[in-house]
Parts: sequence; C-alpha cells; structure tokens
Amino acid sequence: MSSPRTSTGSIAWLKPGALDRDSLDVFDMTPRDIRLQVFAMPLSTAMMEAEVFDGTAFDRELRPQVLDVVRGIEAYGHPDFTVVTGDLIQSAMGPEWDRRLRSDIAAITGRGAATAMTAVTDCLDWLGVKRLAVASPFRDQQNDHILRYFTTAGYEVTAIGGYPTHGLAQVRQLPDDAPYAKGMEVFRADPTAEVLFVTCPLWPVGRHTAALEQATGVPVLSVANTMIWAALHAMGHPGGVRDFGRILEDPQRAPAQ
Repeated sequence: MSSPRTSTGSIAWLKPGALDRDSLDVFDMTPRDIRLQVFAMPLSTAMMEAEVFDGTAFDRELRPQVLDVVRGIEAYGHPDFTVVTGDLIQSAMGPEWDRRLRSDIAAITGRGAATAMTAVTDCLDWLGVKRLAVASPFRDQQNDHILRYFTTAGYEVTAIGGYPTHGLAQVRQLPDDAPYAKGMEVFRADPTAEVLFVTCPLWPVGRHTAALEQATGVPVLSVANTMIWAALHAMGHPGGVRDFGRILEDPQRAPAQ
C-alpha cells in the first residue's frame, strides 16, 4: 500500500468553462506535492461565441461575480495561490484592467495570485525576453485583442496566427496537432522570436510543448504551464516537472536563452 501524498502547498484555479480531457494535462504538470483544485465559471461564451465583446458590460456584470467566487474559494480552501484564467477576455480588457484584477484577488486571499495574462507577462519578464510569437485557436478579430495586449504591455509580437473559429465547439474540433502546426507556422514567420506563446487551454497544448521547444529552440509558454509556474515561483517550489516546458523544470532559475 502506497503512502499518502504529503502536500506542501495548494493552487486554486478558477477557469471560465468546464474542465475537459484536453485540460487534464494541467494535473500532470503540477508537482505531486502541490494540491491543485479547479473551479469553473461559464464565462467563455462571453467572448468566444459573441461577434462583438462588450467589455463595459463584462466589467460591470461579470467581474464582480468572479471576485465573489474567489471569496468562496478562499473560504472553502485557503489556497496558497489563486489563479483566474480567461486569456482572451483578459486580453480584450487590457493590461491595466488585468493587473487590477490580480490585485483584487490578492487582497481577498491575502496570498499570491495571478491571472492568465499576468502569469504570462511575469514569466516573460523572468525569462528576460520581449519578442514573442503567438499561436492561437482564435480568429483574426480575437487575435487582435491579444496583439494589442502585448503591445500595450511593452512586448513585441513577431508573428501571430490562429484559425477561423466561432465558438467553443469549433475550437475543440481542430485537429489534435493544430497547436504544433500553428506554433511552428508563427515561429517560422520570424525565427527571431525569443519565446513561443501558444494561448488558450481549450486545445491540447501540453502534449506538444516539449516537441515545440525542441523544434524551435526557445521556451514555449501556455496558459497552463505559466499559471503553474507563477504559483511554484511564488511558493519557492523547485519544480522538477519535465515535458511541459522548460519553465517548470526549475521555476526559481530562468533557463539560459
């Protein structure tokens, strides 16, 4: 009989949508001594299904709901680190809005916090890079939000590309190798990129991360591996996770470029 696993920390992940098979690799990239709890809110349709995203309405109506759920998570489990994802929504709202959301989450919990996009930009700063290529499962109109976010935050997007999807079902219908194919496409468009960011946890990024790093020679970031990195980095955890990106091998020391 195996001995019970001893937890040295906990992460709460609030995600805008259900946890499905393609999201499960986040558990594989979480060290065994870290407890990961997942909480879901049905927010994805606010961005994915609508032709026009109303940021004012989202801020007025749904942002308070997100913070209320964070309060419930804090009362339920007192996690050491809380992450709220929703990379496309956060990109549309912009870096300053996103930073305020992280501050509000940290104020509620009294501990470490991140959003999908602050985890990515914090990781870029830790790596010491400014130039990134971006692959997504989104249509051009939505990729414009991501491009604007990084540009406003002071980064240079060397290339960005996606697919003409309209809704969650179409993203999930993309071929299994779509993250790899699109990642290689945008990196080859300008190989001077210092990092490849493959956004959105709705498609199977994790299983292609190691192959993309080998093919491109640069760190590959995703929503999942950067949120786990942010938590481990804040906790001082040594990581030791392989096959899901260099950043998880040692979250305390940036890999050499």
